[in-house]
Amino acid sequence: MAGEDVGLNLTLEKPADAEVHSSDAADPSTALLTDKYVAMALKRMERAKTEVEAWRKQAHEADRFQTSKQYSDEDRTLLDRYKKPSAVLNTAQKFIRVVSGLERRSREQLEFVPTEADSLSVAQFAELVTKVYDWVMEQSDGHEERSDIFQDKLIRGMGWGETRLDTSTDPDGMIVPERVDGYEMIWDTNARKPNLTDRTWDARVRMIPYEIAVKRWPKKKPVLDMMRGVGGIGTTNPQQVEMLNWAVSMAQITGKSDQGDVLSGQGRKNMIPVVDFEWYDEVEGFYFFDPIEQKNDWLSDDDFNDYQDRLAKLSLPQVEDYAPQLRRVYRRFLFAGYFRLTDPVKLPGLRFVRNCMTGSWDDDDKLWYGFMRLMMDPQRYLNAFWNQALELMRVQAKAGLFAETGAFVNARVAEETYSKTGSITWLKEGGLGKIKDKVLPTMPAASAQMMQIASQMLQEVTGVSPDVLGLSGGDAPGVTMRQRQMANIALLASEFATLRRYRRDEALTIFDFFKFITDGRLIRVGGQFDAQPQVIQLVREPFNLKYGVHIEESDHDPNIRERYRESVLQLAPTLIRTNNFLPELLDYMDLPRKLIEQMKQAMQKNAQQQMQLMQQGIKPGGRGQIITPDERHAKITKLSADTALQLAKAEKLRADKHHGKVGLVLDAVMQQQKMQLERDQANLAAQQGQSTVSPKTVG
Repeated sequence: MAGEDVGLNLTLEKPADAEVHSSDAADPSTALLTDKYVAMALKRMERAKTEVEAWRKQAHEADRFQTSKQYSDEDRTLLDRYKKPSAVLNTAQKFIRVVSGLERRSREQLEFVPTEADSLSVAQFAELVTKVYDWVMEQSDGHEERSDIFQDKLIRGMGWGETRLDTSTDPDGMIVPERVDGYEMIWDTNARKPNLTDRTWDARVRMIPYEIAVKRWPKKKPVLDMMRGVGGIGTTNPQQVEMLNWAVSMAQITGKSDQGDVLSGQGRKNMIPVVDFEWYDEVEGFYFFDPIEQKNDWLSDDDFNDYQDRLAKLSLPQVEDYAPQLRRVYRRFLFAGYFRLTDPVKLPGLRFVRNCMTGSWDDDDKLWYGFMRLMMDPQRYLNAFWNQALELMRVQAKAGLFAETGAFVNARVAEETYSKTGSITWLKEGGLGKIKDKVLPTMPAASAQMMQIASQMLQEVTGVSPDVLGLSGGDAPGVTMRQRQMANIALLASEFATLRRYRRDEALTIFDFFKFITDGRLIRVGGQFDAQPQVIQLVREPFNLKYGVHIEESDHDPNIRERYRESVLQLAPTLIRTNNFLPELLDYMDLPRKLIEQMKQAMQKNAQQQMQLMQQGIKPGGRGQIITPDERHAKITKLSADTALQLAKAEKLRADKHHGKVGLVLDAVMQQQKMQLERDQANLAAQQGQSTVSPKTVG
């Protein structure tokens, strides 16, 4: 399988109904629209064109707001013509960056979980698959690509991503999940579910340079020459003119052009519009138990009949327990104009290789809109009142006069010098009574209030308050501030709901591509918390099982790490006192990574030494130096002798009649000494027994 950008061509199973159409003819200029796959794709794309263009229009406006182009071209021209202020206070972009930043800082942890019978080996396979997934995302910057898709959704209302196998940088192939510009996409506009999970098709349209297209599809050079426009716009070939018109139309669908005039520009003339179309069909087939593979399987009608014939040739019994069942078959092909560039191929799994992340649905306009749309009106009013204030300040600075004719000695000189500081404006006799200052305009108090209200509305309509930004004032306790932040974040839950669904679909799509890299290669896996990254071999067995996806809070989230750190600090004294402190808990401390690893290694080394002492019969713990077995034997012998001596003295005191008053105390002391003597003798016997055991037996 080789694939880069639109040139992706999956070398998978070729469908049985792939026929040779007129697109393969020697003279493609005489071909008509007879390719059934191209006809099907163009028909669906034509139906969706109106709604796709409506979405593109509002998405383009949202992009302009994000980049501080918040006046239309006509309004900006009019303001510049009359020398009016056109300043933009782009406050809206701050809220987009805040929500996008929350996602980048609090990326959730994704794990694959087995859906089949639970066992130790299956659980180990699931852990391995999770590590391979993390390795793919790390190698391809997949997390950053997904964050860009999430930001597209916030601004435009839709974000698109695609998973492909790239062989341009790695000959063995590398799985690459990447962002796709939404302006390149056309989709099934009848889909209504979040993330377009109920769509039946989608298409990506890109303008590919002619030279690159010829290298990718050398056998299609006559078609590419036609799409390139060889012979100029004024050609008399009707088919060629039709192809050029179609190319221009598709170029306009895919977004803004930076190549100049699309109708006569040389740059656009050398570009080929290539459509990457994927869809699914409902195919009739049979669900049965495969006696050879010993598992349940599904085959289409023709494939099932072929399988029965193969069993008969092998003198095996026919499959009798089967049930008819419809199943989706996902396919994909590339075409340019009316001509197919590649044959349809089956996709790696039972899903599309492109995934969408959607915002909110507008049922009137039949389009998805983003977070930016909520802030457009408050942002417009904020700019309007701000520019009004600038205009009033500009006018006040120059002031003005009411003057009767004949008030000045020279009216022209008076116009030039009146507003100049330090100048003298000469008046005629009695001219002071003929001049009156104009009343300076003042900004209405309501305008200042409205500007403040417009600024506050940006917070009200979004639900993102200064508490979320960490900019709120006051002396509120930290617990109260955290509760306020969580309450505000709850208002953004709908924005993150589709992100979780997208992550699950993206992970399953990447899992479908694992079959292309399980070629026995060795990879190094391990995150920042792993002291010693592992080297594992990619083999097929773990990826033949079925897995689900579980998403939970990530340890990389600073807020979650702080919460964990506080809990660890509270438990640390008890864990250390009971010798149950785990080295992994150090990962949540605010210490340099190198120091944490050194501390963990020291703790592991100490644990190994204690294990060795226990194997030698020495109980670890206590203070002072480690006592050897010989020293311990001598110490126990001495303690036993001392205990026997003390016991003899106690017996003598007890027999003395002059000490009868302390008899009760002596009885207690004697009893304690006897118990101590029994313990010492037991320890001595155990020590002598250990010394008779051979070194090979110990440990």
